[in-house]
Amino acid sequence: MLEGDLACDVELQKLAQRLVKPDSVAWEEGELVDIRLAEDLKRRRQQKRSR
Repeated sequence: MLEGDLACDVELQKLAQRLVKPDSVAWEEGELVDIRLAEDLKRRRQQKRSR
């Protein structure tokens, strides 16, 4: 992940256990999965534009 790779499900599960939002509420795994999917879609769109 530090190298810019997308996180796998296990990594997201571990992150969800430790991360908190600014309002001190813990992130849920599903929220992190949604972010990962959105970032993947964004990356694919950028790749299409650069071709």
